[in-house]
Amino acid sequence: MVELVETEDGGVRWRDRRIPSEEGWVRMDVHPDREAAVSAAEALNPSLAAALAARQMDATEKTSLTLKVRKALQSRQRLADEEALMLSEAIRRHADTPRIPIDQIKLHTEAEPYREALAQELQTYPYLWMALLDGRGRQVVLYRNADDVWSKPYPAGEKSAEKAMRARIANGFKFHHDQHWGQVKAKIRAELLPRANQLLQLASVQRLLAEAL
Repeated sequence: MVELVETEDGGVRWRDRRIPSEEGWVRMDVHPDREAAVSAAEALNPSLAAALAARQMDATEKTSLTLKVRKALQSRQRLADEEALMLSEAIRRHADTPRIPIDQIKLHTEAEPYREALAQELQTYPYLWMALLDGRGRQVVLYRNADDVWSKPYPAGEKSAEKAMRARIANGFKFHHDQHWGQVKAKIRAELLPRANQLLQLASVQRLLAEAL
């Protein structure tokens, strides 16, 4: 989870959200999947918006800060919409890609406990070369080599988990998950235009209509 914070010069910026732990430290606000994170954000945002509205500060400065917050949120939402559309298109492109039967998936011996979780992931994303999996009380990442053998499990850190999530898009368009993310998205964007623009515009219109209702 990330959060929008005010900077010393009156601007705003995104940073990793940290919350107090029971031991008196702070920890990253981590969720098992995107849906859980979105749900948590939707529950938290109204209280944060109310706190900003109730803040005692110069009216002009508050208006300026509120507009900056709104602009940053809209930009972030557009980014999320774009990536969601890219993911949907990646999945659509591989609708007819053969799914490997669970017993035929090639695994490193240490990855055997994750066979079922990997099979489920490949049902949705059969094109993956890197997979983020939940199992045995932790998240791990697996990598597929040129012989279609999946590696032993590696603990999923913040960066590797993020890269694995991006692989769901990048690999679907035949890009490697280690390639520069901004460049990958630019190439996908160019490939999908003008269809992507049409879909983005439709999503924006639908959101505006929903807000109006």
